[in-house]
Amino acid sequence: MMVQGWIVLVGSVVAVLADLDQTLLPTETKELMVALHKNCVDHLGVTEAQVNQLKAGVFTEDVKLKCYTRCLMSESGVMDENGAIDIKAFSEILPESIRGTTRNVFDSCAQTNKDIADECVKAYEVIQCWYKQNPESYFMI
Repeated sequence: MMVQGWIVLVGSVVAVLADLDQTLLPTETKELMVALHKNCVDHLGVTEAQVNQLKAGVFTEDVKLKCYTRCLMSESGVMDENGAIDIKAFSEILPESIRGTTRNVFDSCAQTNKDIADECVKAYEVIQCWYKQNPESYFMI
């Protein structure tokens, strides 16, 4: 289940950050992404409207939204219990067609923001960086 969790988180992060062609993802990955999204929305109280803004690359200073991104990353295994980002876990859930560029941008953003202590802020800054550096590869769920 942890491997599926990775897929969900990474897929979630990727789907949230861009309008990824989700037909590239396996059915079980898409189902896990939906479940992870629902869990994080329910747990944190963010609205679908807030998540839709995030999907569109509109970043607002909202604590719940920042923690939503952390929830997606931690539940999927992309962010560990210490707040470190696992690039390998992230890249393993990406479709092969976008893996190289997306992985490199995400890794660069993770390195740039690695010293941020607050995990919610770190996750949010990483995805915001990803959007700024390469909006074509950005997606969120």
